[in-house]
Amino acid sequence: MITKTEADLVSLVTDADAKVRRGTTRILEIDEEIIHLQESARRESEARGKAQAEAALAGTAPPDAKAARGSIDTHRRTIAERQLERAEIQQQVDDLEVATRPLRERLTTLRRRRAVEASGDYLQSQLDDVLSLLPGLAASLAVSSSENIDFFASADRVCMALQKRVTDRARFREQCLQAHADLLTLLKLT
Repeated sequence: MITKTEADLVSLVTDADAKVRRGTTRILEIDEEIIHLQESARRESEARGKAQAEAALAGTAPPDAKAARGSIDTHRRTIAERQLERAEIQQQVDDLEVATRPLRERLTTLRRRRAVEASGDYLQSQLDDVLSLLPGLAASLAVSSSENIDFFASADRVCMALQKRVTDRARFREQCLQAHADLLTLLKLT
């Protein structure tokens, strides 16, 4: 059963995660805006330089550089403002992650304690089931290998025989990981 403390921690961590996601999303938006502004400033600077070069070659009066320079400066100021905003948001996100780290650790500790308590009966049930199957397995192993039952009358021998039967260790590991995930879900720990 989830305690009030654990529910409060879940709420705090969930809220913090949502804020971090929003902050990260805003940072990405700002990064895209900065790139767009930098491209615009570069294009305007290139266009201004091209127009001045064409005017010099044609021997005409150069275009109004003040207006073009003002537009480029506006882009650069906006870029600086966005970079400052991005830095502030990044600092807030970092601070929030640092502040929630102890809460996450406390939540993990509470969940592990609850898992130990909740899984005790489940573990005992599983062990009882396996132990009830071992004598029959020992008898089957003795008959199939033409050995005396005394050879397999030890749980160690039966377990060694089981270990030898696991030929695909990677598959067995995957099955163990899946069973673990299923148990955590069953115990409402995920």
